[in-house]
Amino acid sequence: MRDLVSHTCQTDEITSEEKGVQSSAAKDCEVQTITEEERPFSAEEFEKFPPSLFAFFSRVTEPVCQYLEQNCDPFAAEVFQDIGDGDSVSERVETVKEYTLRSDKIPDDFIGSCLAWSKAGSQIAIGYSYPHHEAWCSHKAPVSSWNILRTQNFHENIPTAEIFLPSCVCSMEFHPMDSSILAVGLYTGEVALVDLYSIEKGSVSGFTVKNEDKFDEWAQKNDPSSFVADFGYTSYSSGHTLPVVSVKWIRLSSSQFADLIRSGNEGKIDTVTTSHCCLLTASKDGFISLWSTNKASNRLKLEKRFILWADNLPEDVKIGNRNVSGMKEVGVTGMSCCKDDPYAVLFSTFGSYLFQGNLLSEVEAYEAEAALQDTYSIHKDTLFSPAPVLLAQQEGCIVALDCSPFHRNIFLCATSDGRLFLKNLLQPTVAWKELIVNMENKVDDTVMDAQWSARPMMLGATCGNVLKIFDLLVGESPVSTIEHDARITKLAFNKSGNGTVAVADEKGQLHVWKLPSKLTSQDPKEMELFMESIKTQADI
Repeated sequence: MRDLVSHTCQTDEITSEEKGVQSSAAKDCEVQTITEEERPFSAEEFEKFPPSLFAFFSRVTEPVCQYLEQNCDPFAAEVFQDIGDGDSVSERVETVKEYTLRSDKIPDDFIGSCLAWSKAGSQIAIGYSYPHHEAWCSHKAPVSSWNILRTQNFHENIPTAEIFLPSCVCSMEFHPMDSSILAVGLYTGEVALVDLYSIEKGSVSGFTVKNEDKFDEWAQKNDPSSFVADFGYTSYSSGHTLPVVSVKWIRLSSSQFADLIRSGNEGKIDTVTTSHCCLLTASKDGFISLWSTNKASNRLKLEKRFILWADNLPEDVKIGNRNVSGMKEVGVTGMSCCKDDPYAVLFSTFGSYLFQGNLLSEVEAYEAEAALQDTYSIHKDTLFSPAPVLLAQQEGCIVALDCSPFHRNIFLCATSDGRLFLKNLLQPTVAWKELIVNMENKVDDTVMDAQWSARPMMLGATCGNVLKIFDLLVGESPVSTIEHDARITKLAFNKSGNGTVAVADEKGQLHVWKLPSKLTSQDPKEMELFMESIKTQADI
């Protein structure tokens, strides 16, 4: 049994006390600066400043004050509107033309045939060509280059460097490490290596060829120091015999360079004097040539030659009447190199075929060698097959081919019927995306060129006299259209990130446009969205 006892407990009495706090007395006093009478400037003080300064201030004071008063409005920010998801971006994106370049020495009937930006993005070069050739090309076509970052002595009609070559220019590309070296492919099959710095420094132009009978008189009038390549003109084994449609520089590591060059040089390789930048050229004669460069003289050396021979192509490739007539060379119409794989190359051919080749291929084209040696007794080079793998055949003629600089398996292919295909090498028969460039389906508005930009999901295409910019983040419709007076022939994005794009037209003009930051600034998640959008069932 438990006892319970109750007790009470009381705390001490709580006391409280209130106190007031008052600030000390304050007194307001007025402070006034000493007034002075306005003193006008004396004539001696005015002489210290040039008259142009006062003229400038008198001209800009009133408009500047007006804009300052407008900016004082606290509700000025309310006039800006955000672009909604359903708004038409093409109506709100504006581009600004920076330059319209054309040398005074260019004949009126020449067109801009190719464009190239330097690696740093400071120089833009344009090659010219006569629009129609019935047979042999005897035109003296120029290559003009401007340094758009040079503000002093910059003239839109006077190039920074210019050289006239003995035939029309078909393709070109700047050296990936030396922005003064420009590789040029000519209509007659030569491959030129031009030093623009020597031309600019000495104001000379030159060309060196082995066929002195044809160009001796012309070559004597020019200093050959600016032309640092020396190739055969008539020799079948020294280059190409038809227009060089594409030139591409390839940067290799030491091991990659050794593997690539050794495969075509019987194991002999000079690593002391040879640079690790190789040049790949393709021509309509069906040849793809691999050249190495010399560190000292910047000269090229032919290391390996490939040929697209009808007998070495897959069985499902039909080359039409060429095989019946005995012409088994399949001409190349375009070429592009894959990202992260210097040995893989994509090329398009006559018949709208797309192939993937391997530069490490050691499959010798014996039938092609025997046939060509019977036809050309001087042809004694070893010819290789690029081991072509058929990717697809397009309905329209392939006018542009460009591998994505952001993914090793993605490439674009533009056709003359106004369509732009984005494809994956793992599923080449199915287009990852298909963009309609020629929406109006006009016959004259054919697609001439297409290219990736410096952003993963932005690209451009030309259609007639209009340049169309596509942003895949927004949709499949062009976000910007830029019209020109003449039909556009070539397009080149500046990959350095300064937001400029250049186009050449049939009037021989070079237009440089500044794209708005809305298009040039890359979203932090754009690369992630790009990778997600191209995922397929295959392991990419």
